[in-house]
Amino acid sequence: MLFKVMDSDGNNTISWKEFEAASQDPEVMNQWLLLDFRPDDLSELFTFLDDGTGEIATSEFFAGLHRMKGQAQGKDVYRLQTAVDILSENLGSFMAEHGDVVQRLSLRRSVVSAGRGDL
Repeated sequence: MLFKVMDSDGNNTISWKEFEAASQDPEVMNQWLLLDFRPDDLSELFTFLDDGTGEIATSEFFAGLHRMKGQAQGKDVYRLQTAVDILSENLGSFMAEHGDVVQRLSLRRSVVSAGRGDL
């Protein structure tokens, strides 16, 4: 029901524009409050539910809410997992682009440490 109400154009995805507009509806906000989300949580919630396309598909919406179900601790764990996933992806991209430099710096550090007897 909540997803359907928020999907104002009926294309089975929710854009930020639709998400934000729906958050102005008192009935929608009451449903979010029943799910333990405050108005100031919604921007962050959209970011967590979206897989980077700028829209939340039905599957993303329900899978994400299911993962966050429960007490605030569940939401906190999901928030942290999302942050770790983003960091991991960024680190992977960084290593793919700069891995050779990191490897050379690591090798130089080993040589310097060996020369000082630190190993």
